[in-house]
Amino acid sequence: MLRPTATVSVSLALVLSAAIGAPATAAPRPFTFDDYARLVKLGDPQVTPDLRMLFFSQARARLDTNRWQSAIWMQPLGAGLVPSGPAVQFSFPERGPKSEGQDLLPRLSPDGQKLAFLSTREGSAPQLYVLNLLGGEARKLTSLSAGISGAPRWTPDSRALIVPARLFADCPPFPAAAAAECDHKRSEAQEKNP
Repeated sequence: MLRPTATVSVSLALVLSAAIGAPATAAPRPFTFDDYARLVKLGDPQVTPDLRMLFFSQARARLDTNRWQSAIWMQPLGAGLVPSGPAVQFSFPERGPKSEGQDLLPRLSPDGQKLAFLSTREGSAPQLYVLNLLGGEARKLTSLSAGISGAPRWTPDSRALIVPARLFADCPPFPAAAAAECDHKRSEAQEKNP
């Protein structure tokens, strides 16, 4: 199904302008560090197949941790993909043990029932999580020492995900649990004998 990306970009721009909330009549002035710290980075827009929801990542600077904090947000859409209400935070990576995780690269399943994304909520390299859009908690699917290195991709039937990851050549790619265990053992051995 083709997605109207130009309209999605306009909708994302509307969300961004509402999030920043800068008055249109503000006098020009130099851009300061405080202005930079208030910036919101939006990315990875994903529209549901029924064109009623937009999922995207939103990142804000956290000066207390000297890091960016990103989460996944949900924007209801009306006719013409125009926002039909306020955007709502959909994921909460800061609830992890280190209170500084990031959720990023959301990808909707082709059937529109699940959302896959990467997260560092456990304080480690990005791992793959899946969230059922009908409710429930995000479920962690990977535990790779080097993490996932890019955006996940759904198979057309929404039953599986393909992810880019660095694995040791002698570790089997399937089943996932065996790959993770082998990867973990090889990573530990490599740390002991660099």
